[in-house]
Amino acid sequence: MQEHLQNIIDNPSFLNEASLEVKETHISTVLIGENVYKFKKPIRLDFVDQESLESRALLCFEEWRLNRRLSPRVYLGVDLLARKEDRLKLFPWPGLEREPPAFSIVLSEVESHGWTVQDICVRMEHLADANRLEEKVSELDASDMDRLAEKIASFHRSLPSRPPSSGFG
Repeated sequence: MQEHLQNIIDNPSFLNEASLEVKETHISTVLIGENVYKFKKPIRLDFVDQESLESRALLCFEEWRLNRRLSPRVYLGVDLLARKEDRLKLFPWPGLEREPPAFSIVLSEVESHGWTVQDICVRMEHLADANRLEEKVSELDASDMDRLAEKIASFHRSLPSRPPSSGFG
């Protein structure tokens, strides 16, 4: 695990958290407290390159942008994790709701105040396990499932289509 993430786990007060639970996937480290902080691991695989800080920034921004379309109250922001001496601090990426500045501009702004950016994360609301669909599925009836299906179908109908030759559609 990266040293700065271990420092946060050992000292959750850096994130204004009392304690943190850690979950890992093959491409992310997720710190769970009152909020959830999802850090992309600096790795390159056949299907994703997130070795550089800039590539992780782009991936975090895109995750936030795309997932907010269906879960705007869950996806809270994208934050830069920076160090100054023995302190760690999160800096929100400004202007996400409008026209966000380029990552290089945000990076320069944080570093102009003597901080060194260590990493970047997607910040999310922590949803209780009891509120997850897999926990509620036994309580749902056919009309609940119809509403969910219509919401998903409506979302997909609202998206622009692309030709099959584009590889994505």
